[in-house]
Formats: sequence, structure tokens, C-alpha cells
Amino acid sequence: MSVQDEKLARFVRAVDGEVDAQIEDLLQEAEAEKQELLDTANDRSLEKAYSRIHEEVKRISDKYHRITAKAELDARKSVLLYREQLIDKLFDSIKLSLLSFASGEEYEEFLMKLPTDKAAGDLKGAVIRLCERDMKYADKLTAKFGAVCESDNSIKIGGMCVFYPEKGVLADLTLDQSLYDERKKFNSENGSELKL
Repeated sequence: MSVQDEKLARFVRAVDGEVDAQIEDLLQEAEAEKQELLDTANDRSLEKAYSRIHEEVKRISDKYHRITAKAELDARKSVLLYREQLIDKLFDSIKLSLLSFASGEEYEEFLMKLPTDKAAGDLKGAVIRLCERDMKYADKLTAKFGAVCESDNSIKIGGMCVFYPEKGVLADLTLDQSLYDERKKFNSENGSELKL
């Protein structure tokens, strides 16, 4: 082999080595870039998956909170309605007791004392309003107090309203009003008013 051929062979080997080294570098760079792209793609995929999972967890959590809140509201409403039914029964029972009292022997004495115990001032010139059932006491009330008696269909249980036409004042001394006031007081003191 000649020197020229030998130089040429070395040159080719050197170029081949250089080319092989450059190819190796390019392959390593390509592999690194490929890995980086895969890592980036994986990171993006993981981020998307995490974001979807987070959104789904929030959606499920919101749905759970709505279901829980509705169940709590329904339970509270049910308890309050039941409580209101019990209060209705209690006050219906009291109303029956008051009606029984209003048809009993002691009621006339109660009715005759009522204006002096509760009404303001002299009853002369006043109008005493009674339920139809109590009109049987009208003459005795007029004789005792000098007031005119009239029937009032709005009074269902008993007692009376004393109206002072000159003053424009009405004193409601009915058992109906007393029962209403007691129920209102009971509700406010016991937190029984239906609030949702």
C-alpha cells in the first residue's frame, strides 16, 4: 500500500471516526430530546389528569354538600312541623278547657269581675261585646256596669271586648285573645316559631 493510500485510509478512518462521533452525539441529543419531550408530555398529561381529578372531586364535594344541606333542611323542617303539630294539639286542648270553663258554673262570676280586673276606668257609656252564647249575661252586666252589651261573632271562646266609643279605645278581654297571646308567648320563649 502506498503512502497516499495509507494517508487516505487514515483520513477516511479519521472522518469515519469523526462522523461516528457526531452521529453518536446526534443520537444522544435526539434521545435526550425524545426523553425531554416524553417527560413534558407526561407532565402535561399528569397535569391534565390532576386537573380533571381535582374538578371531579370538587363537583362530587359540591354535590355531597348540596345533598347534605337538603337532608338537614328536610330533617329540620320535619322536626319543626312535628313540633308545630304538638303545639297545635296542646293549644287545642287548652281551647277545649277554656270552652268547658266558659260553659261552667264559675264562668258567670269570672265574667262579672273581668271588666273591673282588666278594663281601664269607668264602663258607663262603654259597649261590652260578648259572644252569642254569653248574651244571657247581658242584662246583669248592663245593670252592674251601666254599659250596653252587644253580640260579637268574632268572639268564639268567651270573655268580652270593652269598647269606649268616645275615646276610640278597645280593651280586648276575650279568652280568645288571651289564648292567642299565650301561644305567641309560648312560641317566642320556646323558639317554636316555624323558621326555615
